[in-house]
Amino acid sequence: MDFPIVSLDKIEREAKEAAEAGHSLNFACSYPFDERSGQHFKKVFNDHRAALLARSPQQQPEGAQ
Repeated sequence: MDFPIVSLDKIEREAKEAAEAGHSLNFACSYPFDERSGQHFKKVFNDHRAALLARSPQQQPEGAQ
């Protein structure tokens, strides 16, 4: 099966949007994980989710737990 060529910008945008929406990787990624596109999506998704989680305590209002 042939897959269309997808730009890295599109893959990165989709991965970041999915991470921000709180989707699971398996739900969000429409690319085969054994292909470069799927591997790149997974890396960007995981990196962006980690960055969001690292920032989240700083974004809570004072006194929130």
